[in-house]
Amino acid sequence: MIQKVFLAFVICIGMGCGVYGQNCAPIQSIQGADKVACCGDTVYLVAKGASPQANISWWTHSTGGKKIADGPAIWYKVPDSSSTIYARQADGQVVWQADTFTYKGYPQFWTVPFGVDFVEFYVWGAQGGHGGFISSGGGNGGFAYGKRIVSPGEVLSIHVGQQGKTGTNYEGGTGGYNGGGNGGGAGAGGGGGASDVRNGNFLLDDRLIIAGGGGGAGTGVVGQAGGSGGGLAGQNGQPGNTGGMGSAVFGPGAGGLGTYGGYQGGFGWGGDGASNGSENGGGGGGGYWGGGGGADNGGGGGGNGFVDQVFEVQTSNNARAGDGLVIIRYPKKCTFDPVPAFVPAYKCTLEVFEPCHLYNTSIDSLPCQF
Repeated sequence: MIQKVFLAFVICIGMGCGVYGQNCAPIQSIQGADKVACCGDTVYLVAKGASPQANISWWTHSTGGKKIADGPAIWYKVPDSSSTIYARQADGQVVWQADTFTYKGYPQFWTVPFGVDFVEFYVWGAQGGHGGFISSGGGNGGFAYGKRIVSPGEVLSIHVGQQGKTGTNYEGGTGGYNGGGNGGGAGAGGGGGASDVRNGNFLLDDRLIIAGGGGGAGTGVVGQAGGSGGGLAGQNGQPGNTGGMGSAVFGPGAGGLGTYGGYQGGFGWGGDGASNGSENGGGGGGGYWGGGGGADNGGGGGGNGFVDQVFEVQTSNNARAGDGLVIIRYPKKCTFDPVPAFVPAYKCTLEVFEPCHLYNTSIDSLPCQF
């Protein structure tokens, strides 16, 4: 499911905090247009709802006509008959909007909106699963950021990683969606899934930006933590040789060494942890290449991140707990429709033997108020 963000929100990702979602602010109403006024009087009209920086002008026709005045508020001289004028907000204001993708367990699709020619990707991988007993935690997911030139109508697929499952007393935790390896046996956590954005045929070879998933925790007398996802490289699971190796750009992470060795990761998927009775290795995290599974009580290695056709790249390890997340942020040019303001005009007369009245062809006559 896509969640469109209209109100401003702030993300802090180690490179500073910023506003990542805004809304075009059109004129909502015209205040003062319903005031009773005699011909030749002035009424005070205010365009409400637009941003303080909006460029507003007032016109005699919805598509132009004669300009009356500029500014969000004007004094308008009532003509000899009822009239409709229009407050027009200038197009061209650019605001940043953002679409947020959370874990769903299946690909989600996003179409580049009209008028958008570049986007920013914020991608977080999922955390590895925790050990079920006598264990440390799964490694956190990694982070990747980048910009990309796009075309309106282009379709991208988004895969948001799932946190690896926690191992139980009876079996290892399953790996998270999008590449997490399985825990080797009872109590061992599954590896976290990677998060990525794809174009083209939406296959593994079509990934544009990836944040690796963290390795699952091992379990045993002293269960060990999984390595965090990348970033450019996943981190190794603990401890030492029994932990699965983190993957890197040049290849997958090797399985941990032990009585029963963990399994090596592969292209897009983490290796399974080894099963050794009471000591079981955590699953490797998903990534461009997957992390290796842990041996004995070792944690799984983290998966690595990757970028292609993306610029101004920033990455980091150990960036997210829980499921992964993807945010696509993009600039949008605001366009606005003119807002009408109907101003009723009354002819006021004062006659010698009659009370003052307001006259209008569409409204009953009313006493003048002086």
